[in-house]
Amino acid sequence: MLSLFSCTKVIYTHEQVLNRYQTKQEVINRFGMPTEKRKGEGGIEEWLYKFEKHDSFTNHSVNAVNNTQTADVTEFNSYKRCIIFTLDDHGNVLSWKFEKVDLAERKPAPGKTIALVLGSIVLVVALYGAAVLATNGVFSGGY
Repeated sequence: MLSLFSCTKVIYTHEQVLNRYQTKQEVINRFGMPTEKRKGEGGIEEWLYKFEKHDSFTNHSVNAVNNTQTADVTEFNSYKRCIIFTLDDHGNVLSWKFEKVDLAERKPAPGKTIALVLGSIVLVVALYGAAVLATNGVFSGGY
């Protein structure tokens, strides 16, 4: 069953997706309010979005934790999965950095999935055939 969903084609890379967010409002519209934010010199502000792993099923989830209140901090806490946006005093995104988050947009590649499944079936049949021939003495060289 897993093999049916294993083959995908990347439509937009993680970097291409993050480059879509050019303003503070676009970041809020996509991710909501940040987990933490800190102010720097010259009106620069950094917003951290924490991404949670609740169990193995959501291990690769691309949803930020929904925040009801943003913590103002002087130093960010350490998170295994997060995105940090740096914003100027006009609300423009200057840069971003991320840790173990992949927002790449993918679509299924049915041709690759079919090839994977058929290749797996051929391999299993070939191994089974070789095992049957070996147990019947075909490879032993005797009569």
